Amino acid sequence: MGTWSPGYELGLGVPIYLRRTYSGPFLEPGVIVRQISYSHDSSTVYGPQVLIGWQWMFDSGLNVAVAVGAGRDWSTHQVDDYSDEKVFANGYLRFGYAF
Repeated sequence: MGTWSPGYELGLGVPIYLRRTYSGPFLEPGVIVRQISYSHDSSTVYGPQVLIGWQWMFDSGLNVAVAVGAGRDWSTHQVDDYSDEKVFANGYLRFGYAF
């Protein structure tokens, strides 16, 4: 049985708010780079992604954003021994505070 090693993920996105800045629905196009390691093999995924989400800004300054979407892997590696799927799901849940 193999072992997983820590990896990393870097993403750059530009949220486009559809109603009001930092509040309500948004569309977030961007790019992503993700590296994972399993046993002695390492795999890097990179390419464009698009997320759709919603952000709430409360009077207290607390803000919460949730987004889901998909990306396209532009790398030339095979994902694993069983598939060569090039579309992947992605998303996030973020909490913040505005002073």
